[in-house]
Amino acid sequence: MKPDWPPAPHRSARPHTALVFLLSVCLLLAACTAPSPTPAGPTPPAGTPTPSVTPSITPIPTLTSYPTAARGPGRPFPTPRYTPATPIPDQAAALSLPDEVRVLALLGSPRQQPFLGRTEAIMLVFYHPRLARAAVVSLPPDLFVYIPGFTMQRLSTAYAVGGFETFSQTLEYNFGLRPDEYVYVNADSFTSFLDSLDGLAVTVLESYPEYCSGIPAGVLSMTGEQVLCYVSFREGDDELGRMLRQQAVLEQIFQQVVEGGGLVRVPGLYNLYRGAIRTNLSADDAAGAVPLALRLADPGRIGYFQVAREAIQPWMIPGALEPLVFLPQPEAVREQLQAAVEFASQPQPFTESLLTLEAELTRTPTPPPTPEPPPEETAPPEPAETEEPTEPPAPSPTVPAYPQQSDMTPTVPAYP
Repeated sequence: MKPDWPPAPHRSARPHTALVFLLSVCLLLAACTAPSPTPAGPTPPAGTPTPSVTPSITPIPTLTSYPTAARGPGRPFPTPRYTPATPIPDQAAALSLPDEVRVLALLGSPRQQPFLGRTEAIMLVFYHPRLARAAVVSLPPDLFVYIPGFTMQRLSTAYAVGGFETFSQTLEYNFGLRPDEYVYVNADSFTSFLDSLDGLAVTVLESYPEYCSGIPAGVLSMTGEQVLCYVSFREGDDELGRMLRQQAVLEQIFQQVVEGGGLVRVPGLYNLYRGAIRTNLSADDAAGAVPLALRLADPGRIGYFQVAREAIQPWMIPGALEPLVFLPQPEAVREQLQAAVEFASQPQPFTESLLTLEAELTRTPTPPPTPEPPPEETAPPEPAETEEPTEPPAPSPTVPAYPQQSDMTPTVPAYP
């Protein structure tokens, strides 16, 4: 039965783009990620206030080792430059991180490149290369935290005011950890990336009649713009619901990108999107990522976590245009971060699915045709002199226009 979902001509609500989360990770796939060959398990209901520790078959990066600076507190931080709206909390104690566990920050902004802006989607990936285990933790962008050298402000502003160093100091001061690598993505590559995959089939667990021109429940075929709208809106203060949607879409994107030996396109994806991201990862990381990526794609090796509702307290900034923020409860957030670290640190035997992944990769000797960099412009063949010029038929749009209800004849439930 086809869901009757009208098009989403523009984004509803403010552009809280998990686009970053998605694109960051999708581009992470281009730089250093892992595949997901098997359909992911069911996404937890949006109202669940506890961390999702169900293993998921999502890709995670495998990176060349970089020199690691101090990974936790132990050095002084700059004092505030502006009067804070709330008292500055004490510095957090260092998170307990095994030496082999690395931390990757995925950051995304709704701004067009080359401009910096708020990172409206923030994820930390804890991964253990030797054990091939990883955990993804979503952090609300509106967490109200101390940004060293500035003041109390949203976590989403840390990268914009001082780049990766200030973002790292913010995590270090407030949560006791410092990322080793990062990927920052602007908005304008996200929709074209998904459209190059011919859209995305998204499982929507509940209807959202007030967002994106009305979203019904079911399996919907979405364009890049529609996926962006779906992962961007937030219902009131339900940050958990948005993070769950982002993570479910991320799993689906990975599955669609890497299935059938799709890892062979990793170098091409890196070259295609490298100019659209800011990162300390290199092209060599992309080439060296495939073996670990295959292992991480084995079912049950990736876990998803979110900051639970009881770990954050809604608060209104006096006199602010966008007053709603979330005050973190340090111990509760710390417990969930530590749970993610422990998940990534636990060994697990491989399944026979790994053999299937390896076979699919070896049966794909050349990269699939999409996505590819634009071909060089060549002159079209000249028509024969005897032929009279005729009016060519109207070209079909690259991104399908929203059809009338009577025109919709999708073979898979469509999101027109």
